[in-house]
Amino acid sequence: MRRAGGYSDLREGASVTVYGKTGERLGLGELKDPYGEANGFCIFSYDVPDIPAGEGIYSVEVTHRGELSGSESEVEDGRLWISGTIGGS
Repeated sequence: MRRAGGYSDLREGASVTVYGKTGERLGLGELKDPYGEANGFCIFSYDVPDIPAGEGIYSVEVTHRGELSGSESEVEDGRLWISGTIGGS
């Protein structure tokens, strides 16, 4: 998929970092290949294994794009499930 408008860093293998409530890095992973496109948006998943429970608040940063936050309820079996969008109107 072609990414235009300054989003070329959002590609398979791009870094994904998960932080805990104190800002400590809990895990490092990567974006997977986009699996779809909807209304002009590319849809990615990411894999950062073995995220520990008990942090309360988690943040995910994709490349240099800033952090998205999620709560303890979004951790399941060592996986953190947070979604968000970049760009758009």
